Amino acid sequence: MIEKKKGIKMTEQMTYVSGEVTSSKQLLFVPRIAQMLNHSGVLDGNTFSFERNAHFSY
Repeated sequence: MIEKKKGIKMTEQMTYVSGEVTSSKQLLFVPRIAQMLNHSGVLDGNTFSFERNAHFSY
């Protein structure tokens, strides 16, 4: 549709896409496993949190 409406050839243009997601979930763990995850920075109390970024160009 972009090629047809704008007259731009997409095979000759650079395109960039970027995205970010953040999520957290309360988890139930065996106390020793939870302690190990707390020390690694993956777990905060009983909440698992992560943030991911993705960048694509073509």
